[in-house]
Amino acid sequence: MAPLDILLVTFHHPDAVKRVVTLLYLNTTNPFRLLVADNGRDPQMLDFLHRVAKKKGNVLLIHNSENKFCCAATNQLLSLCQSPYIFYLCSYETFVVKPGWELDCIHDMESHPLAGIGGYLSWSKHYVTGADYKRHEFFDKFRNPSYATVVAQRQCFHVQGGFFILRKAMYDQIGGFNEALQHNYMMLSTATMENRWGGNSFRYQQS
Repeated sequence: MAPLDILLVTFHHPDAVKRVVTLLYLNTTNPFRLLVADNGRDPQMLDFLHRVAKKKGNVLLIHNSENKFCCAATNQLLSLCQSPYIFYLCSYETFVVKPGWELDCIHDMESHPLAGIGGYLSWSKHYVTGADYKRHEFFDKFRNPSYATVVAQRQCFHVQGGFFILRKAMYDQIGGFNEALQHNYMMLSTATMENRWGGNSFRYQQS
């Protein structure tokens, strides 16, 4: 298998990014590439990222001239991925503290070949059922609006946007995140993307 692709989108908070990256190299057991899209051009951040790239040799760094926010920046990185499994980590708060943190995620995806995306289950207190989502202010921009009708009376969950594993085959088939939705709806973007892949998405929670 090709080295894992691990994605970070950075903006500010260089101290948090340093901690995220340091723990990533300390606790990841599989070979991996680190793909970073920087939206902020913070001098301290860029200096750190360039030093990591020079030292480790497995870093691909994109410098965006403007803030593309998470969806578009993540799509930039997804277009460059080669691994069957892709991890997205929030560069501000996803600290992997357990050696081999990625192994259970990969095992779950291999055990469920129709799973498109996996991560922590979450839900919105404002949009609980499919019928609730039909009242969402950006519902007309959802890529799979008919799904809300199918699950009109069912509680809807989505994979929390700060950490997830994504199957590249799904991205190859349906594309990346819905850039028509605002930045703060990336979690909804995750949900609308996964529900396009033949309805065969798997979600799990880690303890």
